[in-house]
Amino acid sequence: MDLPKDINSTFVWLDTLSDPYSDDSIARRLAILCVEDEIISRVLDMPIKRIEELRNMNTALSNKMKHFAINLKKELEAIPKDELMLIGADGIDDAISKTIGMDIEVYDEMLKMFRYNNAIFGEPIL
Repeated sequence: MDLPKDINSTFVWLDTLSDPYSDDSIARRLAILCVEDEIISRVLDMPIKRIEELRNMNTALSNKMKHFAINLKKELEAIPKDELMLIGADGIDDAISKTIGMDIEVYDEMLKMFRYNNAIFGEPIL
């Protein structure tokens, strides 16, 4: 399955794979693609309040995955090199990308986005 290259869309697509055709999943996917709430409401006959809740779920998921990736990278980088053989020859970033279910290219884009946002907002840079 080709996932959207936008990182937040990727998270939502992966999070909704277990029930991709439910109204909630469709609404979350439409919301992450910037479809207006009123349109989602009309198409799915869903209250605007529910769509707002689903948008908040998308935001919370994105934040959770960002923090997970940052913390996992820090923890793995702290492991002595000789113990990193568990991860394999492809390295830490490849292990993390596989853990969160995305291609290494998409993961690399996520890291670039995190580095850019962290530099702007004064957070630690990966």
